[in-house]
Amino acid sequence: MTVVRCVPPTPGIVGYIRASTEEQDTSGLGLEAQRAAILAEAERRGIPLAATFQDATVPGWQMAERPGIQAAIAALNEGRGTILVAKSLDRLVSSLAELVDLLSDAQRHGWRVATLDLAVDTTTPMGEAMVSIAGTFAQLESRMIGERIREALAAKKARGE
Repeated sequence: MTVVRCVPPTPGIVGYIRASTEEQDTSGLGLEAQRAAILAEAERRGIPLAATFQDATVPGWQMAERPGIQAAIAALNEGRGTILVAKSLDRLVSSLAELVDLLSDAQRHGWRVATLDLAVDTTTPMGEAMVSIAGTFAQLESRMIGERIREALAAKKARGE
């Protein structure tokens, strides 16, 4: 399938932030740190921050079930930005399969993906090569977070909370 654009995409960063715990969501501190890092990256690159999208807490959500990431992808596919930026890869995807799907969508529509934690940046050839390795570790981190959350909830339940 070939995508033909009538209007060139607007250069800009589309940021994505997500909390993985209810505490992060409620306090907003983790979200603000992510937002500040994305803004700093936009300034470093000299590219405007076109929009930022956010998802509330629901650990383990699949990408297809998160309205914020779906809105960010739609904005990029519509040409309202050229790079999807997140503070970390595990904020974007929870599995290697999701990463492959995200990168395929990006390539098909002519935008790129960059994360700040692992220096994943598909705007460079080395970044494209390294992304699969980073994706494996993002999947591991996502699973470890889920495990820690389940353990914490089980401990609270055992205490009668």
